[in-house]
Amino acid sequence: MPERLRALTDHPFIIPTALAVLVVVLLLNMFRSSDALPEAETAVDESEIYTSVDRMPELISDLEEVVEAPLDEQVFVVVEQMPQLIGGLSAMQERVVYPELAKKAGIEGRVVIQFIVDQTGHVRQPRLLRGIGGGCDEAALAALRQMRFTPGLQRGKPVNVKMSIPVTFTLRD
Repeated sequence: MPERLRALTDHPFIIPTALAVLVVVLLLNMFRSSDALPEAETAVDESEIYTSVDRMPELISDLEEVVEAPLDEQVFVVVEQMPQLIGGLSAMQERVVYPELAKKAGIEGRVVIQFIVDQTGHVRQPRLLRGIGGGCDEAALAALRQMRFTPGLQRGKPVNVKMSIPVTFTLRD
């Protein structure tokens, strides 16, 4: 046996590593054959296809509401002066309409929305981070879209700032 090969095989990690690689290669080759994996059944109900196609204009209009003009500038996460919600969080909570479905189902909790406050203080690209369902997510997004902020400032200039805000839904007896 050549001297270099003997030095490699004497190393304590070479043999176990080589065996592990061999096992992985054998397993991959075994699963690569078409007999090892069953064919997936892909039955599609035609009514689901037609329903989706019929709802396409509605789905597109929903997307148009969410997608807004792209931001030309950099988006900050932390700035010297963070944006402030005009009227405070309580003003936003007052604008939230508790959905009837959520009331009847007894749904309570906190919805968290991430968004960008642009240089003019408008809310851009709101996105649900945590929802509770029952229409509460949509109600929180609708209330946030009505709100204005004082713009965030970096070096004295207004900038785009990414933020998150919680909206709490609590049933009162």
